[in-house]
Amino acid sequence: MFDREEILGSNQDPQVSMETEEQIRKKLTDLFAGMNREVPLLLFTDPFKNSQYSEAARAVIKEIREFSNKITLREYGLDHSLALKYKIT
Repeated sequence: MFDREEILGSNQDPQVSMETEEQIRKKLTDLFAGMNREVPLLLFTDPFKNSQYSEAARAVIKEIREFSNKITLREYGLDHSLALKYKIT
């Protein structure tokens, strides 16, 4: 995809300013605008294990979803047939 230098430019200070963050958001929005189909992001969770990681994953997916309405979150338990099919434990 894009590396940091490609997004920020080679002369950017590593400290990301608000303006640069907005530039990154615009580039990502433009990139995701070209998607023709829905892209489901599957999250498999167990409410009794690693809930902090599940919450972090949900937060990241929510951020990604802001770039396109074609990105969807589908959350399943570890006992769901898809988890078994993909051998997720």
